[in-house]
Amino acid sequence: VGGGGGGGMHGGSLSDLRKKLRVPLSSVWHDDAGTAAKAPKGVEVDLDTASALQQEAAALLVEDTSVAEEMHTLEYGSEEAWMKTILKDGTLGDKLAAWMLRVQESPVHRLQALDALLGYTTKRKREVLEAVDTLRELWIINLLPERKLIRWVERPFGDLPEVGKRREELLILWHYEGEIKVRYERFIDVLEGMCHDQLPEVKTKVLGTVSELLSTKAEQEQRLLGTICNKLGDPHPKVSGKAQFYLKQLVARHPNIKTVVTKEVQHVLNRPNVGEKPQYAVMTFLNQLELSRSDSDVELAKRLIDLYFQFFDAATKDGELGSKLLSAVLTGVNRAHPFAGISAEFFQKYSGVLFKMVHTGSFNCSIQALLLLCQVLEGSTAVSDRYVRAVYAKILDPELLTSSKQGMFLNVVFRTMKMDPSLNRVKAYVKRMLQVCSAGAPAGFICGALYMLSQVAKKRPEIMAMINLPEDIDGGEENFKDAPDSDEEDEEGKDEDEGEKEDMETDARRGPANASVPNGGAVAADGYDPRKREPQFCGAEQTCLWELVPLLAHHHPSVAAFAGSFKSGKAVQYTGDPLRDFVLLRFLDKFVYKKPKAKPSDRGGSVMQPKRGETDMDLVNTADFLKKDPSQIPEHELFFYQYFTHRAAKSNLNEDAAMAEVEAGAAAAPMADFAHEIAPDAFADDDDDDDDVGDFEGDPDEDAMYAALAAGDFEDEFDDDENDDDLDDFGGSASDSDEESSEPSKKGADAKKVDLDLGGSVFASAEDFAHMIEEDTGSQEKQSKWEGKQGRGDQRNPREGKPSRGDKQSRAEPKSFKPGASRRRPSKRARMTKRA
Repeated sequence: VGGGGGGGMHGGSLSDLRKKLRVPLSSVWHDDAGTAAKAPKGVEVDLDTASALQQEAAALLVEDTSVAEEMHTLEYGSEEAWMKTILKDGTLGDKLAAWMLRVQESPVHRLQALDALLGYTTKRKREVLEAVDTLRELWIINLLPERKLIRWVERPFGDLPEVGKRREELLILWHYEGEIKVRYERFIDVLEGMCHDQLPEVKTKVLGTVSELLSTKAEQEQRLLGTICNKLGDPHPKVSGKAQFYLKQLVARHPNIKTVVTKEVQHVLNRPNVGEKPQYAVMTFLNQLELSRSDSDVELAKRLIDLYFQFFDAATKDGELGSKLLSAVLTGVNRAHPFAGISAEFFQKYSGVLFKMVHTGSFNCSIQALLLLCQVLEGSTAVSDRYVRAVYAKILDPELLTSSKQGMFLNVVFRTMKMDPSLNRVKAYVKRMLQVCSAGAPAGFICGALYMLSQVAKKRPEIMAMINLPEDIDGGEENFKDAPDSDEEDEEGKDEDEGEKEDMETDARRGPANASVPNGGAVAADGYDPRKREPQFCGAEQTCLWELVPLLAHHHPSVAAFAGSFKSGKAVQYTGDPLRDFVLLRFLDKFVYKKPKAKPSDRGGSVMQPKRGETDMDLVNTADFLKKDPSQIPEHELFFYQYFTHRAAKSNLNEDAAMAEVEAGAAAAPMADFAHEIAPDAFADDDDDDDDVGDFEGDPDEDAMYAALAAGDFEDEFDDDENDDDLDDFGGSASDSDEESSEPSKKGADAKKVDLDLGGSVFASAEDFAHMIEEDTGSQEKQSKWEGKQGRGDQRNPREGKPSRGDKQSRAEPKSFKPGASRRRPSKRARMTKRA
């Protein structure tokens, strides 16, 4: 029957078939409200009645399916024949697409097509993977409702109408939902089996399907969640990382299931013979859970801390104080502690181990231990001297300047200085931090430390006395004086009283150094000693911040600007992240003159990264950059602004043309001439020529010289004979004598001299350069002559009486150079240099 005429020819038949159809044709079957009907809890269902009704529903579904097939054949006869051809002779992709279309037409009446697709999951691996992708789309879009599927025995059979079409429709839908639930469980079995495949690519692909089903549909969520959590312990790191990533996505999309996910992940840890890698993967996932002040999250935080300290006890018993697992555990404790509300007494039994980790563990692990101790001490009234000494000693750790936890360490130091009641210890912190900065620290760390110290100065302005007030010149030494005369005793006594008053006023301005220290605190009498373990007694209050002087003249302009602001008592103003913005890579990006590629800000999907400031890098060779006010330009970009502004003004172009030149590639021009102009003292030169080496356009003498060369004015001086001789002298000849090769050529001494002054003592002159070339040529000729003399010995092979191969090679004379033969002719510039 044709597709077009079939509808008109059998119009009455189609209408009769539609009347017989109990469930209408639709791509979504679960829109009917009756499909969600479920028996109340506690109500027992008669199994015999349920079995009889199920048989009736199965028969009704078969009858309704045959009616739907007949309707489809009458309405789309030609398309149905073409579809059968595809299902028989098509490729694998075509067959899967055809089965998928048949299911989407009417899922209730295409249960056999769904069974055909599920049959592909038992074949070869390639067919299984493609079938899984097809079924995933069907389950999400057409087959699964938002709720969980209901089994047949859970239906309220007592609410069914006794007779009528509605009764038959509900029986068909309830029976179909039960069949879908069984088939979906079979599909989950296939996914679980594929997660144990040997290829990591197969496992990661299946994990993506499991994660998508779990995130979008509620059916079988417990099994799907267990499948992903089980892969946290996969031996392949790629699979384990993917499992963590999908769990993070799930928690971010559904925050209310954090407790459920935590319990399921905890089951993985409780398995016997779990290795360190699965434990580390679980801890890495748990310490990145976002917590809040809600009641459920508070309980979750307490649960997490109990779990963390279970592993902390197990890890410290083995003596592994610097392992990655222990660092991950402490990270989780630091993030859960503010929400758990646990008292400081709980951590007292762990304080000894934590301090031991600070001194013996790895740097990253020790920072986590210090951060935990800092959080515990912030909730108490007293500051532990042991903690203060630990932080003071950690500032000199050599791993600090290369660690990725510099920001976290500066945060620990800032919080410690802010809560420490002793001003002498705070000054010792400031002194040591600047010592580390002035001892060759990276520019980013110096700027971060200066910004931190500027914030400390807001809370503790007494530390600025180390800059504003002079230190004791005597240094604690005894000062011997002659006995005064009787007439001068009264006057000197008055002077001494006035001096004591001034000293008291100075001490008062410096601040009560020992007011908050028990018993007044002992003060060092021999000046500042940086080797003291206790910052209270190092004598930092008796000296000035001399370490700030080299930072004021630092080569990095931002460091000098930050140091100047701190010295003057002004707050350092910066909205970005100096630890990231002032690194060498960011500076070199300025010379690329194009936008860098966008990088992910979460660094692998982590949700617990620190907030980043708005530090989008502006291109320095654009018109918008040059239109800015100079006061808005940061210190580290001021050179670029001055250079491009200077170049735009120097080129005698109008404003629009100058901007176009800059954007079109003027950035590739040399910067040496600009450096001469902004720093003439650094490039002292007798001549007034500031042109760069490669910029010959601005020299009229050189332009005239090249014009004369092009016109042939120098033909008499560069004749063929002289060119041949010059080439011999320039390239060297192996047949020349030692005297000839070592003596520099004197030809052309009276020739026209060409001024090739290259701008100062930075580069060698043309005469020196030609002399070095000739000396190198002479040394090569001497070496060739010596090798030739060594090869003239009559050494023969004792066996054959003939010269050996080595003798023949050593006695072979080097070929003499013939002008115009195989040697390349020097360029005009090289010959000009030779003539000069």
